[in-house]
Amino acid sequence: MFLVLFIQANFFAQTRDSFFVGQWRGYAAESPGFDYLRLDKNGTGLKSFGKIVNEENTFIGEEVMILTNWYVEKDTLFIVPFKTPRTPSLIKYVISNKALEEFEAIEQSAISESLSEENHGKKKNRFIADKTKLIKDPENCISNFELFKKDSIDSKNQIVRYRGFENLLLYICKPYLDFGTSFQDPGYELIIPKRLDKFGIGYSEHGIEYTFTRNSKLEDYSSITIFYDFDDGRKNALMKSMQEEEGAVTKIDFEGKDMYLFKAQVGHFNGRIYYENPIFIQYTTSSSESEEHFRKCIASFRYSLR
Repeated sequence: MFLVLFIQANFFAQTRDSFFVGQWRGYAAESPGFDYLRLDKNGTGLKSFGKIVNEENTFIGEEVMILTNWYVEKDTLFIVPFKTPRTPSLIKYVISNKALEEFEAIEQSAISESLSEENHGKKKNRFIADKTKLIKDPENCISNFELFKKDSIDSKNQIVRYRGFENLLLYICKPYLDFGTSFQDPGYELIIPKRLDKFGIGYSEHGIEYTFTRNSKLEDYSSITIFYDFDDGRKNALMKSMQEEEGAVTKIDFEGKDMYLFKAQVGHFNGRIYYENPIFIQYTTSSSESEEHFRKCIASFRYSLR
């Protein structure tokens, strides 16, 4: 299972109907659970698959998406997930019926923002207003901290300095995840290209991740991600691929560090360096010409106080 949650604010001019503000449970035929949809007043929100446990919503889906925007045009509700290679660019709900505290709609997702004939994932849902406890991040969660400070190096690069936490696990605030009770997380720094001007926080069953990326189309995607792989799940998966699939992973020496090169998606180049457990840093880019630059960036990682 891979839960991905990213945080970003983005605002557009389309209408936000107050009817849709709040959280909803969407039920489809023969579904074992429900589609969870939370739409906030500021245009952000959450989307996942879930079930009710102890009278509270619990995420059980493959992916939890942070929404960067939602809006209504005529009879259609549009939601915009934080853009990653694993999420659709746009999801729309064509509303067929709307009543007090419920609506029916056909969900349609698309890889491209145009919602063209290549659309996929259509299904009909009956959404009911959800009066259970609202799922939100408390004020002491990492999503509410200024995690990184930036200092310019030149026109292309900057140093980002991470604040660190005495016990990072106290600030994750995701009750459906369990990484233990304590993890000392010292400050560190590394070089990040300035063009990676979007920042997101991700959560999975293996750990958390900080991602610097750019708001671009899938075919022109670049990112640098700092992973906290608490259970070594991602490391084990890569090592398994290296052992079982010839040529799937290549290990090279880069500036005195072991770097693992691989392709997780067609047209994307990836490189990864493992530092002190559980941290590893990975770049992803669709441009082979950018690889050398990204390799230098992830190799620049160092702890601030040692």
